[in-house]
Amino acid sequence: MSGIASSPDSAARAEAPHAGVPAAAPGVPVRFAAADGFELGGDWHRPGDAVAAVAIAPAAGVSQRFYGRFAAWLAERRVAALTFDFRGVGRSRPRRLRRFAADFSHWVADLDGALAWLAAQGIARRALLGHSVGGFIAPAASRARELERLVLVGSQTAYWRDWPARVRVPMALVWHGVMPVVTGALGYFPGRALRLGEDLPRGIAMEWALRPWRDPFDREELARGYAAPLPPVTLAAAADDTFATPAALARVAKRLTGTRVTLRRIEPAEVGRVRLGHFGLFHDPLGRPAWPLVGRLLFPDLFGEERR
Repeated sequence: MSGIASSPDSAARAEAPHAGVPAAAPGVPVRFAAADGFELGGDWHRPGDAVAAVAIAPAAGVSQRFYGRFAAWLAERRVAALTFDFRGVGRSRPRRLRRFAADFSHWVADLDGALAWLAAQGIARRALLGHSVGGFIAPAASRARELERLVLVGSQTAYWRDWPARVRVPMALVWHGVMPVVTGALGYFPGRALRLGEDLPRGIAMEWALRPWRDPFDREELARGYAAPLPPVTLAAAADDTFATPAALARVAKRLTGTRVTLRRIEPAEVGRVRLGHFGLFHDPLGRPAWPLVGRLLFPDLFGEERR
């Protein structure tokens, strides 16, 4: 579920998704409805000769703008890309976030709306790229069953025992100590003010904050979605991802009982980098050398000949 921008220690803070990020390449702004009718905002990157399309579901506390350059890169290679904000974030944020109702069930409805909009664009081959929580909730989206493939990057349940020992305590103090207290007092989580990504609705922040005491698979829609027949799923993560450790990916993989699951750990050195972390694969320029690899995970036949 992780995706909120980082922990207080210096190593994790370096993963913050908005630090030093160039302005996103422009797409065409779009508005569309979630499955329950809530209006969402995003950007549509479509080449004139698109042969495939992908919806990019963002991490928690990360604006869809963060994925804009990667989406534009895909479009240059004839793969149309939809980026969007979950409700409560970015262009899907209400005028007043305090006490705004949103939890993971609402975000699943948002994802279903994005996939329905993507299907309506008339491109037959479609896939989902979910980052962190955007990937974690993806199996619960009913429209995910219509896709060719799900690629879930850094997607895990945010269970503190899966984190590396060196960051376990400070991260747990922030997410399971500070977060619920601040969110309860303000009625939302002030991520911007704390330099921890975007602000979050109360319900979403509490889903994260209460993870040590509440298994996310207690939610019927998540348990049911993970057990249902799905297209092939790839669980991918940078090898130095503090959140998506091997134990965290294995915890997700064992729940995906209705599909074929492939695990892909990406070593930073494999793409000429020293580190990538939880956000680096989508950062430009840090992650750009890895984009052909991500493309191959989405559509192997379209990107198989491209060299990194």
